[in-house]
Amino acid sequence: MNAIGTITMSMTELDRLKVVQAVCERRLKPGQAADRLALSVRQVERLTVRYRSRVPRLGKVPRSAFDAHRPPRTVETTCDHRGD
Repeated sequence: MNAIGTITMSMTELDRLKVVQAVCERRLKPGQAADRLALSVRQVERLTVRYRSRVPRLGKVPRSAFDAHRPPRTVETTCDHRGD
């Protein structure tokens, strides 16, 4: 990384990154990526796991955030079960 914060990559490194991104976006299967990169499928899966852990997800919300069976997290629910 330079002092400015840029990364210098060779064309082969850039091609490898694009293939891993395509696997993460499900545009390419790990077997196809393994053939293109001359790696095993297991190595491609390891690269995609490592890539996903380091790249922030934009616009994705976990399913549990909209769970219909749970009350919203911002609202506190209190129940008074005394028979007054």
